[in-house]
Amino acid sequence: MRPIPKSVRPDLLGRFDQSFFLKMVVSFLVFTLAVAVGEIGIRYVLVLREFQESRPETEAAAERLANDVRTIMLNRGGPVASRTIYPILQRNFERAGLQIAIEPTESTRTSIERLFQFTPRGIPP
Repeated sequence: MRPIPKSVRPDLLGRFDQSFFLKMVVSFLVFTLAVAVGEIGIRYVLVLREFQESRPETEAAAERLANDVRTIMLNRGGPVASRTIYPILQRNFERAGLQIAIEPTESTRTSIERLFQFTPRGIPP
């Protein structure tokens, strides 16, 4: 009986096909990962650039909001002052394309309901 040549042995059959398939799958996954990382990197750079360009406007808007809220909190006028200032805040920040939310506390709601017979809603987000 003649020995079976090495290239025809059953344990080696299909080895090239399996190897080729694995290389293709690995190559595809690496390429997909590289594309995803590149796209995320480009988006990050664009968002960072946009943030840097709008930073003065953002800081000015944040400072205005902080001053307005501080004015409300320090104002001795209580519910009347907040009733006047909330619409101004909402209008200013809607004009700037920003969203803020100011919700009155339970004690503020109670005192306004008792004094002015309406329920304050504040500024929804």
